[in-house]
Amino acid sequence: MGSAALATMKSEIKLWPAIGQVIVGVVAVFATSCTGLVAGARSAFGHHFSCPDERIAVRQRDDLHDSLVTDSDRRAALQTYPVESEPSPDVAQDPGRLAKWKADQEEAAERRKHLLDGMHENEVVFEVSGCGQTELLTCRNLRNYRGTPTGEVKCAAPPE
Repeated sequence: MGSAALATMKSEIKLWPAIGQVIVGVVAVFATSCTGLVAGARSAFGHHFSCPDERIAVRQRDDLHDSLVTDSDRRAALQTYPVESEPSPDVAQDPGRLAKWKADQEEAAERRKHLLDGMHENEVVFEVSGCGQTELLTCRNLRNYRGTPTGEVKCAAPPE
């Protein structure tokens, strides 16, 4: 091994502590964010049912996340990006216009899907129980107008 290769290895080895600190920092931010959501769910449940924190159990329910999209959400997405079942007769007879109509329909379908997929992406579902009660709550970190988390958590019962 040449001296240049050895010097490169030494400089790369020196980077590992810094990389480790970045990884630990990212994990800490995620853990703090998740801990904040759990605390928010516990607090909201405790206020609603007058239940002391030490008697409240909080369990994250990732299996229920997709159920947050309601029929109302779907109707709103369809109003924003409507579906046309068939082109008008004059469009259907013109191959160029028909191709454009089909492309527009595909784009609208993709936009509807994207809108619905992103609708509840920052929310976490929790099953919270205590004091003889059980409730599902969706919680999210509130953000300011710049999109930066404020440190506050908002929890609510999911829409029915």
